[in-house]
Amino acid sequence: MLPFLALTAALSSPALAADAETTILVSSLQPRNVEAAGLASLVENFLAQELSSHAGFDVMRVEDAPPFADYPARVYMEGCPPGEVVGCTQIVGERAKAKFAVTGTVKSLVGGTKVEIEILDIAGSRSLVRFESELDTGGDEAFAEGVAKVLVAVINGEIGKERDIRFDGEEAPEPMDNEAVRAQLALLQREMGSVSAVISRSDDAIVRPTYTLDDLAKKMEGEGTKPWERLEMKPGEYLRYKNSGMELFEWRERALGRKGQLLLRPTVGYSNGPYSGTYYGRVAYDVVTGSLAVVDVYAAQAVQTGSGAHFGASAAYGLTPYLDVGAVIGLTTGSWTVDIAQETVGQPASAPQPDTTAQTTLVVGPKVTATLFPISPIRPSFGGSVLVMRGRTVMDPATTPQGIVFSPAVMVAAEVFVGGEARISKRVDAFVQVPLQIRLAGEVDASLRQGITQEVDATPPSAAGIVGGGVVAGLQIRLFGAKAKEASRFDDMDEPTE
Repeated sequence: MLPFLALTAALSSPALAADAETTILVSSLQPRNVEAAGLASLVENFLAQELSSHAGFDVMRVEDAPPFADYPARVYMEGCPPGEVVGCTQIVGERAKAKFAVTGTVKSLVGGTKVEIEILDIAGSRSLVRFESELDTGGDEAFAEGVAKVLVAVINGEIGKERDIRFDGEEAPEPMDNEAVRAQLALLQREMGSVSAVISRSDDAIVRPTYTLDDLAKKMEGEGTKPWERLEMKPGEYLRYKNSGMELFEWRERALGRKGQLLLRPTVGYSNGPYSGTYYGRVAYDVVTGSLAVVDVYAAQAVQTGSGAHFGASAAYGLTPYLDVGAVIGLTTGSWTVDIAQETVGQPASAPQPDTTAQTTLVVGPKVTATLFPISPIRPSFGGSVLVMRGRTVMDPATTPQGIVFSPAVMVAAEVFVGGEARISKRVDAFVQVPLQIRLAGEVDASLRQGITQEVDATPPSAAGIVGGGVVAGLQIRLFGAKAKEASRFDDMDEPTE
């Protein structure tokens, strides 16, 4: 077993001991100048050959990785920006489902060569070990063989068999102290034999390559068809695509947004607005020729501001990636108060006993929703609707003074909202919206007075204001939708970087 593995374990990296058929990607080595191009290929081939000779390793070359939009992974590695070979290898390694990868850089110097090689933990997205050496002329092959030997030993656990620091019987491994780390590094350097090398722990998080505005400007200065033109994108859109890490087909599919989709949205929320109401009735009697006669009647009804829960649903159709139109229907809870009292002329009036119950307001109307950045997992949204709201009234004339019943209030309001949605899966989003309502039309109060005197209090109940609001949340279920264009051959192929 390999003591050096305790070093990587101490740095919170997975152990390098190989399971059966551990998949290892031998990636491209990036030449740092033109003179080093041949050596980079030589070192890569030696590493692949040496690792392939050991049982338990399933060695992959870059050519074995899945292509990018029908162009080879090797072309992708050749086009990797200078200094970002580790990030490019991480992307290829993930696509190839490799457990570990080997990559690095080669630079030709006056009278020698500088070589840097790194072992990557693909699953953990970390660089584990770094080898660095300046070779004299003629020492290239020896270095390649020596590094291959050390790489095999590091992964397979064949160095330092005299003591395995990782385990003590059945106990879990303990972190190595600094002295143990230095001892293991020295041991590895001795294993390199005559090759002069510096071997160091890395444990760096791998940074994926980022396509910048400068890169885009260089492409725009070049001749021929630009890569975004092949993809039928604008330059800014192409920049976002390059940095997304998505496959081209997935990008195109997300870029379609809600176009052609049927969107179903169940919602719940809280609302404050014209969702409560009051019926107010007063009647006065007077003794005439020994019997009671009605001398004054006043009745009024008003929609009032109230708060309650909102339950609704909507269906919409996506016209464009950003815009959908549809209709909403919902019920908002509130309170309904019936305040009816009677009095006799010349006698003290009894205290009224209002009766309050729950009520619901029906809300329906068309709705338009616009959502920005359809490719992003979190997207801002805004929109508006025209809502028709129908309130409640007293339905039984027998319970009201002189049978006075008013029609239910019907109101029209304009609503605007802002919010956002977040992707849960390919077909389901979660969303939140904060609406603001402004009443445009509709009578929110009504009153009627009858009689020959004015004995009763004719103060009407207060009516609702013109502004309402709230917050709603729900799920957005996407069905059907436009089909994304399949990637064609060399659709997304970039010219290799010089």
